[in-house]
Amino acid sequence: FLQSESSIIKKIKQFIIGAENKKEKIHNQISENKLDDLSLEFDQWSALLNHEKNIFNIQYTQRNDKKTNDFLLTDFSESKQLNINFNLIKHKNLKYSFNSTFRKLSFNIDSLQSDDEQSILLSNKIFGKIFNDFITFNFQYDLGKGKENKKEKTFIKVPDGMGTHSWIDYNNNNIQELDEFIVANFEDQANYVSLYLPSTEFENVYTIKYNHSIHINPKQIFENNFSKKL
Repeated sequence: FLQSESSIIKKIKQFIIGAENKKEKIHNQISENKLDDLSLEFDQWSALLNHEKNIFNIQYTQRNDKKTNDFLLTDFSESKQLNINFNLIKHKNLKYSFNSTFRKLSFNIDSLQSDDEQSILLSNKIFGKIFNDFITFNFQYDLGKGKENKKEKTFIKVPDGMGTHSWIDYNNNNIQELDEFIVANFEDQANYVSLYLPSTEFENVYTIKYNHSIHINPKQIFENNFSKKL
């Protein structure tokens, strides 16, 4: 097992630039000049540009992974990622930040997933407070694009009465087909349940997520100056 980390950082006026490298090797030798399937290796480089007051942060990262193939370490995947973060409003009563991540993952021909995977994540965050913390609010809005395994519907057999479906072999070919599973009419016939299992195929997915919270603290009414004027 070998692991190393190195970095260099330089400040130029209000900007901070730097680079870092991370390496890790895990070799399991079972015989001379041969490695078993648990041997892994990666090499990662990063470059960054930051503002000293944390107004923005930009980082680019590239990583190469290797794994054992026929007792030899070969290239498995390569990833490239760009992170951009902005703190556009930094007031004591109001803060707004924007975070974005762009990532491309490429697999070699011999891997299970040969198509390139591109993912994007955009996040907006707003935090504020009024009347000396009498009301505080937090909003977050995220947009994302990526890939995930396609889900395939299947049915598995369970003890009688513990399932939801039953199987009827309509065409008498003794092969379970999806359209031959029906919701059981009687409990003793319910001996199958449906499951969605990940397949080896991938598909593009898009996500939208919104969260918000508003808190009211009545205690602050009596501690606030405006209440004394009422």
